[in-house]
Amino acid sequence: MKKDALTIIELLLVMMIVAMLAAIVTPVFQSSISRITLESEARKIMAEMRRVQQQAIASNTTFYIRFKMSPKHLMISYLDEDNNVQNEHLYAFDESVNIANTTFAGHTLEFNLLGEPSEGGDVIVQNSRGDQVTIRVAPAAGKISLIE
Repeated sequence: MKKDALTIIELLLVMMIVAMLAAIVTPVFQSSISRITLESEARKIMAEMRRVQQQAIASNTTFYIRFKMSPKHLMISYLDEDNNVQNEHLYAFDESVNIANTTFAGHTLEFNLLGEPSEGGDVIVQNSRGDQVTIRVAPAAGKISLIE
């Protein structure tokens, strides 16, 4: 006699195996997504820092970035030499990412007309899982890089 269909026991066994595999894979997948989101947000901040650095060179003047940290967004303020706000830009983060800290004096980074920073320092970006990446500004040349 030829058997053409699955029995209910075989079907339940396959469903249990699929459920167990899903339970194992889901946390790994969520961790990867969280890490990718963290790095993506950090790269957005880096791009803005580089843009301000290039703007200082192109306009032959000093530009400042003041990091105002809050849980869900980052405010970058462009300041003149007298510390007056010239322009502000609000960056909204993925809700799982925030700026944990910066090591710049007064959370302010200055680029002179040659694109050199006033000091080297770090911007520490963190996700809700506690993973961190650091954006580092080299003190002399002003190279901006991501440290994982």
